[in-house]
Amino acid sequence: MECKDLSEAENFEPIAKLRYQLERRPAGVLGLVFSQSGYTTAVKIFAQTCSPLNVILWDGVDIEVCLANGAFRRGLRSKFWQAATHARPLHNLRSVDLEGEKL
Repeated sequence: MECKDLSEAENFEPIAKLRYQLERRPAGVLGLVFSQSGYTTAVKIFAQTCSPLNVILWDGVDIEVCLANGAFRRGLRSKFWQAATHARPLHNLRSVDLEGEKL
């Protein structure tokens, strides 16, 4: 586990490090990265093209939406579903509507 509070967008290296650490784990193990300030374009491209997709990215808006609505579990389910079915590691939770309830 690693925790940082950066003022700029998250760079490529920590994401790559997590991804390679997950390769030593059983299939299906996911890593979650939370970044209040977002991600660089390189991170978005890297996460999108990795196979298997085992790192899910959360940005500041996702975090705020889930905190405001007590919806981290629903948010994670939605982000996992988008990653698994549409290869979207940085799914936008602002427009998610789960089980008839707005996040």
